[in-house]
Amino acid sequence: MDDSLRTSGIENIGKIYWGTHIAQLYDSVEDFFNISVPYIMSGLKSNELCLWIYSQNTSFDEIIKFLEVHMVDVDSYVKSGQLILIPYTEIYIEDDSFNEVRANRQWKHYVERALKEGYDGLRSVADTYWLEKSYYRTFERYENNIQKIIPEMNFIVLCLYDASKSDTLQIAEIIKNHSYVIIKSDDKYEIVKNVELLIKDRQLLQAHEYDRLKNEFMANVSHELRTPLNVILGTVQLLELKKTDVDIKEHKYIKILKQNCYRLVRLINNVIDITKIDADFYEIKKQNCDIVNLVEEITVSVAEYH
Repeated sequence: MDDSLRTSGIENIGKIYWGTHIAQLYDSVEDFFNISVPYIMSGLKSNELCLWIYSQNTSFDEIIKFLEVHMVDVDSYVKSGQLILIPYTEIYIEDDSFNEVRANRQWKHYVERALKEGYDGLRSVADTYWLEKSYYRTFERYENNIQKIIPEMNFIVLCLYDASKSDTLQIAEIIKNHSYVIIKSDDKYEIVKNVELLIKDRQLLQAHEYDRLKNEFMANVSHELRTPLNVILGTVQLLELKKTDVDIKEHKYIKILKQNCYRLVRLINNVIDITKIDADFYEIKKQNCDIVNLVEEITVSVAEYH
């Protein structure tokens, strides 16, 4: 479980799990840089693909400038592709309006890209300064929905909200939809924790870990069963080669033994296929079969023992 913990780079939050959804209510651009820069730095140092989605209140060059204050090798991260800076239009906007489907598709794309390129996962900063009042309700629904998706991925996101553009109702929704909310009070950054979401995130992570261990166990057991079964089946096949030395009755039992060996092999293969299905590594190929003949074969193979 501890292997899933990531260093957030944010004071008073510390280590977090994959799937953590953080928000910051900022009063100035300098405020969100004070949080976002160490947050991104921690991701870069932790072998994570880092994506910064900026809005109209800042620019590519300004973000690089702030990062360079704290890091000497920012250009190398940009050139290697580990640090990606893109405008909000490339994630959220399509045909001049907010598109939830496109946003979710883009998040999934970047998470898959991170894992494919050998990173541990995706860490993102998403500035919502572009968000117009007409999109508030749609975006709140989107945030609520994505909160259910994020815990299933190797993904951490910090959403930035302009406090001057957020009314009381929107602030309540922000707190509801994020595990942590960062606010500034008396020149200090305070953390508001959504205990209910934190518990759900932890429970979901534990459930995923349980499923992983279960699938791993089933795969190992299946392979261990296959080894002695192959020995038995090999012995049966040798006896078949010498069928002239056995009588008709013995030959009949050898045939039954062989048939049931194949049935066990099929059963073990099915268990292995189940683990592949859970891991999304199996393509189901459907086909018709003679169910009557199948049932008859099974019944006949054990009829003598009743």
